[in-house]
Amino acid sequence: MKTINTLRQLINELYFSLLAVAVGAILFFSALYFFTESLPIYLQGYAMFFHFFSWKIHLVPITTGINFMLFIISIHALRRCISSFTESDFYTVAVIKHLKRAGSLFIFIGLSTILVLCISAIHTLGITHNIWQLNAFIPFLIDVAAAIDLKSTFLIIIGLFFVLFSKSFEHASKLKQENDLTI
Repeated sequence: MKTINTLRQLINELYFSLLAVAVGAILFFSALYFFTESLPIYLQGYAMFFHFFSWKIHLVPITTGINFMLFIISIHALRRCISSFTESDFYTVAVIKHLKRAGSLFIFIGLSTILVLCISAIHTLGITHNIWQLNAFIPFLIDVAAAIDLKSTFLIIIGLFFVLFSKSFEHASKLKQENDLTI
């Protein structure tokens, strides 16, 4: 029981700190977009992010922001599981649904991060190839290998574990129902 309460406390702290960072980022980028002239001079240079670049440059920051919001949603799904865990009610439909949702979101975040970093590496390689006229095969392999980072791989593994836990809880729930009916 003490472990579950510690887990609940850590997940709540993570969730609320992520929400604070998200609100701060939304306020910061809103100020950059809407109130550029009234910002201090050292912040006004960041406003060019919204105006001068092609969509390829915006791909990584936008998907990072979307993945950050999805990460907050997945942590919220884990928060909703903890209340059932404290009551030792592991096999409810809500726990199974929230574990599956969190796992699916973790897998999506990991895969989308790897995909976007590969696209970004290809785009960067195209720019540098045009500038220096390099042989593109070796730098391409290095960029793709760098795109598959440990954080994304870890998120995919954690997501697969949560999906596995949801399947095992679903199977255990069916066995519990059959056991309850036979007694």
